[in-house]
Amino acid sequence: MLLSNLLNVNFNTYTSFFFLFNVYYLLDTNDTYYLVSFIALFIVSTLFHYTKSYYLSYIDKLTTYNIILTGGLRLYENYYKSLETTLIIILCFLLVIYLYTYGYVCDKYCFDKSNGHLYHGFLHFLSSLGHLFIISLIKM
Repeated sequence: MLLSNLLNVNFNTYTSFFFLFNVYYLLDTNDTYYLVSFIALFIVSTLFHYTKSYYLSYIDKLTTYNIILTGGLRLYENYYKSLETTLIIILCFLLVIYLYTYGYVCDKYCFDKSNGHLYHGFLHFLSSLGHLFIISLIKM
């Protein structure tokens, strides 16, 4: 019974757990705001993908926008520390924007009816990875 319940959970509920890596790596920085923002994103994203609540969808978008702005500001403050790392961050960001925005306009990728959940999971991975590189810049 437990196994069948776990298999019926939305795939993106599980991929929201990627954000725990960001929480972990932010624990030894002095950036409390970024840390709390990722804790909030993890909780809200997991709950939203589990429940598909209409109200949580808006809170999920707000926490996502907060992370985008906060990460962008951290990148702006630290980009000069490593050109290579900055380029990786920009590449991750552009890939996420492409998957989401182009996918929305064309009903592809994250918005595909049959495989959208896989692309959205990949989006969670890319977002987490890009922010892990931002955190590495902060720590340099």
